[in-house]
Amino acid sequence: MALLLVLSAVVEQGPRFSPLHTADLNWRFSALSLAFHSILTPLLGLVIAMAAALLVRRRITLRVLATLSLLVGIAAAAGVFVLLRDFNALSAATDVATRSQFRFSGWSVIGLGALVSVVLLWLGIGGWVAAARLWIEPDPGRRGGLVVGQ
Repeated sequence: MALLLVLSAVVEQGPRFSPLHTADLNWRFSALSLAFHSILTPLLGLVIAMAAALLVRRRITLRVLATLSLLVGIAAAAGVFVLLRDFNALSAATDVATRSQFRFSGWSVIGLGALVSVVLLWLGIGGWVAAARLWIEPDPGRRGGLVVGQ
């Protein structure tokens, strides 16, 4: 289920980013806005996968997912800074009649991106801490070995 949540959003939104026009200011702003608005479903899938890995005590899987969360969180934080820089440039070029609407929508996307990056980084760090605790704490389901025939 978690993989379905992640892949469905990637497959649905992926073609909207092509062809890449990273030098175009309007394209970057639109692509990052779309990415931050569409990352919530994959984020839910990541949380479900991490919770499942924690429940079944899969330390390596939890660490892989936590590392993925950290990497995407760092990329999202970098995207927020790029979005902020592009927002300032585009805001100055926007006509006076629509500037207030553009600023409102721009700041809401920047706030969403900042929140998403904080959540992803928190999940990544928390996943690594939880995986370390899984290594230290014994499995509560194991109470001892089975002794057969004496």
